[in-house]
Formats: sequence, C-alpha cells, structure tokens
Amino acid sequence: MILNNTNMITSDIKIAVRNILRNKVQSLISILGLGIGLGSIILLLCLIVHENSFDRFIPEYQNVYRINFGQSTGTQYPLAEEMKKDFPEVRDFFRITQADFIQVRNLKNEFAKDQKFAFSDSSIFKILGIKILAGTPANNLTEVAISEKMAKKFFGKSSALGEILRVKLNTEFISLTVSGIYKDLPPNSTLYPDFLANIKLSEKMFAIAGTSYGQYGEVMSAALNWDLPYFYTYVVLDKNTDKKALVSKMLKYRDLIHEESYKKWEYQLQPVDDIYLGSAAYLSGFRFFRAGNSNELKYYWSISFLILLISVTNYIFLKRATTSDRLHELGTRKVLGASPKNLRRQIILESNLVTILSLIPASFVIDSGISFINSTLDKTLSNEVFSSPIMWLLLLTVLVFTGTFSGLLIGFNISRVPPQILLIGKSSEISGS
Repeated sequence: MILNNTNMITSDIKIAVRNILRNKVQSLISILGLGIGLGSIILLLCLIVHENSFDRFIPEYQNVYRINFGQSTGTQYPLAEEMKKDFPEVRDFFRITQADFIQVRNLKNEFAKDQKFAFSDSSIFKILGIKILAGTPANNLTEVAISEKMAKKFFGKSSALGEILRVKLNTEFISLTVSGIYKDLPPNSTLYPDFLANIKLSEKMFAIAGTSYGQYGEVMSAALNWDLPYFYTYVVLDKNTDKKALVSKMLKYRDLIHEESYKKWEYQLQPVDDIYLGSAAYLSGFRFFRAGNSNELKYYWSISFLILLISVTNYIFLKRATTSDRLHELGTRKVLGASPKNLRRQIILESNLVTILSLIPASFVIDSGISFINSTLDKTLSNEVFSSPIMWLLLLTVLVFTGTFSGLLIGFNISRVPPQILLIGKSSEISGS
C-alpha cells in the first residue's frame, strides 16, 4: 500500500514537472507574477514579526521592567539603588543614559559617524544578555567598553583592548581606555549603544553641560541625585512580584525630589517587551530608545491580505488558461480510470510546485525590499528575522494556502467534467463565459 502511494506521488511529480516545462512561457509568467506577490507578502510579514520581537532576546525578559515616571521614561539616578535596598523582590537593576552629540576619536584623530555613546551600570551586560567578546565592562571612570562594530571602525583588524579613545565630554578631549569589546546588540533591541562607559562618568557630562546653560548650570550638575530624571532604569523582579503593590511602595521616593511638580507624578513598571510598541504615551523630548507604532501593524496585515488575494486570483486565472490546453490529456486520464480525486491531487501538486518555484523571484524582492523599508520607514529589519519560528510558520502557511487553495479551485471544476466533454477540448468552465 505504502509502495503504491509512493509510486503514485512520484508519477504525479514527474507529470507536474513535465507540464511546467512543456508550457515554459505560461509557467514563467505564473512563477514571476506569483513570486513578486509572495515576495511582497513575505516582506510585510517579516516586518510584522520584527516589530513584535523587540527585546524578546533578553534572558528572562518576562521579569524585566523599565521604570517610567509620570509621562517621562526618565528616572532619577538613586532610584534603582534604593529599590534594591528596600525591596527584596528587586533582584537586579541597571541604569543607562546616552548622548548622541559626544565626539569620539582614536589617537590618529579618526572618528566614526552615527555613534551612540552611553553610560551604564556593568550589570547591563548580564541583564540584556550582551556577550562580551573580549575584556571586561568599564569598571572605573577611565575605561569604556565598545561594540564590535566600533572596534572595527576605529582599529580595523587590530585588537582594540587597551587602546585609547579620546572622548569630548567638555571643551577638551579626555582619554578612555578600551576595557572590553561586546557583540553588537541585535536589530530588535530598543537600546543601541556603541560605547558603554561607567555610569558615574555621566556626572562629568551633565556637569559640563550645565555650565553651558548659565543660570541652569547648578541644576544640571546635580546628575546623580534626585533632581535630574535623565536615566532609564531597568529592574529584574521576582516572577511572583505584585507589581501594583511595588508601585504603591515606590511613592515614598517622591518626597526626596525637590521639584514640586514632580511630586505629583507616579511611577510605572513597563514590561521590557512592551517598550517598543507601547511608549507612544510618553514624552518624546528625552528619548534614546527605538520606538514603533502599534497602529501601523494593522495596515501591514491589511496590505498583506490584499496582496495575497490579488496574487492568488491572478495565478488562478493564469493556471486556468494553461489547464484549458490540457483538457484532452485530462479526459484521457479519466477514460483510463483516473478518479476526480486523482485529477484534483495532480492539479494541486502542480500548483504547489509552481508556488515553491516562485520563491526564487520572491527572494530578490525580499532582499531589495529590506533595505528599501529600512531607508523609507526608518526600521531595523534584517535577515535575522528568519531565525524566528513564527516567521517560518507564517511562511509555510502562506505557501500552503496559496498553492493548495489555488489548486483546489481549479481542480474542483475540472474534475467534475465528464471525460467525453474533456476529450473534445471543452469544459463547463469554458462554455460558460
């Protein structure tokens, strides 16, 4: 029984390949047309999966939260340390602040564009799962850890460990020693620092920034106390932590703030995997994290469905046209004992084979489309999205639906036509309209 089924499937595949090769022009048109449609659909699905995947690479991301303050994503420097001391449910934390205007040069006076200089606790590496390729995090004010990308830009193939970078935190450059090199953060990370200096070095940056603001300099220099909410605070909580109760207990920290308007604000715990699509309500003035728009996903889904409908419909029309040239062949197979089920299976197999072949032109659409989406929509989409099981599940679903559904619609009507009508090259479909 199994041998007969195997022989039958093998025979059907041979017939399907022969029919595709025999009708080269029609097959090529079908493959190209369907490939462009499938490429567009897969590209949009990649974007949807990518937009929903932010920060899910973080170990224990279900227990990692960012603390927001009022309508701001920034918090005070001492907050995390006080929480760690006061609340046993807080297992770990890190703080980070970033500046995009800091100049960084090597000893050859070379600099890199689009560099993101950040100050953070060394615990950021453990919490975010950032892999240190060589060396250690910046453990004092004279060190800095740099990304693999920056190591290549500044030092090429030479080892960057122990090298000196000149960083402009004031009117003059200060020297920082490269203590470590870490793997670039993935494109679906909301944080994207190229340099990670010691968190306490940020005081020097804020103090110097304050001198340039005249009368506001005294306020700006208070970076490491309760009066400057310019730090993102991330905490790792126990799995069974009562979040509402923890937020209520955090209200006492407002009494340590001198600014009266801040004392009316409340703290919130935002799940780390909600940051990218769930930060629209927070002020955008102080922001150095990637953020998306959840409403856009609805349009991506709608456009994907519309393209799928058009592609399938177009393919069905083309396939029906080529099938009409094979009516005599199908009629002969019916006379020789082929059942309607066998004919439907043959047409469905051919349809799925064409769908699979259409992935060849679709791959070119996807490859060029990724760079187009990134440049026009300011996204960080990459081929890494195909490492997601969800992406492969969606891809398989689209392929099976396109090939099988198209084949079913075509094969269902053909298989019901009597063999004597098929033998004279007619069908109920053609005689209709």
